[in-house]
Amino acid sequence: MNPDATGTASFEPVDDAPTAEIEPTGYEPPARPRTGHPKVDAALETLEQAAALPPIEQIGAYDAALGTLQEALSTIDENP
Repeated sequence: MNPDATGTASFEPVDDAPTAEIEPTGYEPPARPRTGHPKVDAALETLEQAAALPPIEQIGAYDAALGTLQEALSTIDENP
């Protein structure tokens, strides 16, 4: 930080800052087992993909998945 002629501080970027590199581990999580209920499987897929969305869009994805799961649970006794 360097003050200029008016006494206001100015900031200069630091180019020699160390950078951390992340090396891939080769780990891949196991595939999520299917539930056998297409709507529930779709809702779970939506939840998995929601993390990659901007936060404002995550809310809609979580809301949609919640509605689907609630509907599936409310009809669980109707489906053998």
